[in-house]
Amino acid sequence: MRRIPTFCFARGRFGSHNTQCWLAPGTSNPAIIAISWFNAGLRVFDLSNPTAPKEVAWFVPPHDGDINKYETWWRGTTENVFVEFDRNLIWIGTHEGTYCLSYPAMGKPVTEPTKIQKWSIPHCNVGWDDQTARSFYFGRSLSQWGSSEV
Repeated sequence: MRRIPTFCFARGRFGSHNTQCWLAPGTSNPAIIAISWFNAGLRVFDLSNPTAPKEVAWFVPPHDGDINKYETWWRGTTENVFVEFDRNLIWIGTHEGTYCLSYPAMGKPVTEPTKIQKWSIPHCNVGWDDQTARSFYFGRSLSQWGSSEV
């Protein structure tokens, strides 16, 4: 198989696609952003200095195929990314499956199932616990669901 000098020259789609969801379990870290890049996999950037972002981690899912046989060559399938800040996990969705990753700067990954204690935005905890005030609820009136409490 021939070596490809950059992802730009590989078959398929190249470039940024989806950033991590702004709604996530835990307290988000504004200095870290994870982005799916189709054939370049997952890229994690440090934005602590917004004028000079740095790529600090990456993951390209493994693939098989022969570049000379179009139907066998991997064409970049990393489409979605979701970060669990409370468990220090990064999930990516690809055409081949789902990968669970960790990044050392986020902290030690927690792989055991845990209840979400806090969401990255406050009103998402409504219904998950008794500590979140209902005044954070931005949806339709709760009275239509048989609750007089708003």
